[in-house]
Amino acid sequence: MRRIAAAPLLIAALFALADAQARLAFEVASIKRNPGIDQFVDLGLQPGGGLKTTNMPLMPLIWIAYGVQAYQIVDAPDWVRTERFDINAKPPDGVVHSRDAQFAMIRSLLEDRFRLRVRRDRRQMPVYNLLTARNDGRLGSGLTRAAVDCAAEKGTPTAPADPVAAGCTLSTAPGRITSRGYGMRVFATALAPSVDRVIVDRTGLTGTWNIDLQYAPDRVAPDAPPPSPDTPSLFTAIQEQLGLKLEAGTGLGDVLVIEQVSRPTVD
Repeated sequence: MRRIAAAPLLIAALFALADAQARLAFEVASIKRNPGIDQFVDLGLQPGGGLKTTNMPLMPLIWIAYGVQAYQIVDAPDWVRTERFDINAKPPDGVVHSRDAQFAMIRSLLEDRFRLRVRRDRRQMPVYNLLTARNDGRLGSGLTRAAVDCAAEKGTPTAPADPVAAGCTLSTAPGRITSRGYGMRVFATALAPSVDRVIVDRTGLTGTWNIDLQYAPDRVAPDAPPPSPDTPSLFTAIQEQLGLKLEAGTGLGDVLVIEQVSRPTVD
């Protein structure tokens, strides 16, 4: 009887051990507060899987580690956005480098050194509704039907055999979004960081689309040339080039709730 009763405990212990072994973490991590007033910020995702930051607030590391945008993080204390840190972290030997592994190690760093605890939720929040702009339903020249479905499962009639050859692409850059063969919900997700809000697709446009959108970005890198004075703002470009519009509203959006976070132990 004792042996039978002990079996579940042994199994539970083995599972706990497997979980501990599967958890990826940096082998060495140095964290120092950066008290300077220099506005220069550097995030270095090292090719070998390491992490090296200079003058970095904690907030961007949370975005990266958990795959969210700034507007999706709620209940974070102010210091998470304002205090700066220099971090130098090295992965253990033998870890196969990948972005997923690197982000998993950043999450472990945040949990261990900053005592970060989060949960995912959905909340009512300010959003933009993406709508058709014209009463007649006519679309702009930058929005045309696509012949393939780049997000379709392989083997379905609209799925391209070779996505690269079919021209499947989704790229974003300051002042430009290009999408080939994806639906409007994918476009809305790609557009959201430009307006710092969740965008809800209410266009009623089904199927897949080719989209070309060019606009004057609000923020331009210091070494980048300024946009032409004739380049329209984002909201104007969406109407003129796509025949769509963004309308402010409220709705349910995915959020990352900060349940606990502490200033780190520093070296």
